Amino acid sequence: MSDMTFSVVLLTMGLGVSIIGVGFVSDLANQQTTISSNQAQLQALQKTVNILNSTSGATAGGSYTLTLVIANNMNQTFDPIMGPVPQYFVLGPKGLESSSNISVPSDTTIKLVIVNYDSGANNVSSSLATVNGTEGNSMVIFNGTSPTPQTYVGQVHSVPENEFVSHTFTVGSLGLNVPVPSSSIVVTYVRFNSTGTFTWNCYSPCFGYPYMSSMPGYMAGTLTVT
Repeated sequence: MSDMTFSVVLLTMGLGVSIIGVGFVSDLANQQTTISSNQAQLQALQKTVNILNSTSGATAGGSYTLTLVIANNMNQTFDPIMGPVPQYFVLGPKGLESSSNISVPSDTTIKLVIVNYDSGANNVSSSLATVNGTEGNSMVIFNGTSPTPQTYVGQVHSVPENEFVSHTFTVGSLGLNVPVPSSSIVVTYVRFNSTGTFTWNCYSPCFGYPYMSSMPGYMAGTLTVT
């Protein structure tokens, strides 16, 4: 399917977290307690993932699901110096967990689901706006954070680099790049045949917070393939 231009519905949804301050001092366990205590939002998120996993067609398949959540910190406690900064998390069996070290199996078709509650978007290069390293170098997009027929955009190979890229999930050494539009869900499939530990990054600019691009558990971390 050819690339398409689409409109992204801007939604505000609080999946707030406590974030690391300027001194880079934080207790990730405390963050997880804060997030996990909001059971209503976590249940809504889990329902979203269940819908995606039970849907036939474009989002069917994959023997292993990795769900990443980009949570905005607008509605929870955060460092007032740093402000409301978005952050990658892994959706685990007990809620949102740190993304500093993500583990996945090798030689397995992995359904990668990224739920993005961040409504911001940035200008990026065309290469960062292009899907790479996934099955068919493509992904499926839903406008907003509810996977319904009304929000289904379709399968794309890239997104407009000057409008819609909110974040990327990029593992350069494995040739993987998934651009994530603002306030959206993306679903794609990946398979890693090499084992080891690799670095993942978000390469969409975090204006005003340059350290986030290299801070594990924020917009960077490791991907361990075993």
